[in-house]
Amino acid sequence: MEADPKLIEAIANILWPIIVMVIAIMLFPLIRKIILNASEIKFKVGDYEFTATKQTIEVLIKPVLNELDDAVSILNDRQKELFLEIYNNIYVHEEEVILSQSFERDSEYHKDLRVLRNVNFVRPYLGGKWNIGKRIEVKNFGVLAGRLKAKELKSRNNNAQHSA
Repeated sequence: MEADPKLIEAIANILWPIIVMVIAIMLFPLIRKIILNASEIKFKVGDYEFTATKQTIEVLIKPVLNELDDAVSILNDRQKELFLEIYNNIYVHEEEVILSQSFERDSEYHKDLRVLRNVNFVRPYLGGKWNIGKRIEVKNFGVLAGRLKAKELKSRNNNAQHSA
């Protein structure tokens, strides 16, 4: 018995799409996993642009940015202004910020420093208490805030003065 060439061609025309579909269905979970894990996303925060996988963003970056947003939203205008002043003195003007002789515990200034410390933006140099002559240190989280959230840290009063 000889196979009819037209019959073989008809069977081949019917089978190849079925074979491709079966292979695609079998490989779909693997292909989906590769696409989800390997795809990169570019995103911008402040003046900085980042490229990362979706997984990296979800697991590492998004929680930090959410925490930065939460920390900035806690601050009142005076505290935002104080933080920017400390940050700019240290990182823009390259000057140390030291508590002056007029520093008083439980003053508004001291309370503002406590709030900035509670959101992990600043602390007394090497820890400890806020005391006269103590240097103020911007913590790494504060550096992130200063770099990535500068616009949000500018107080409404400050913005109103500049727009007038």
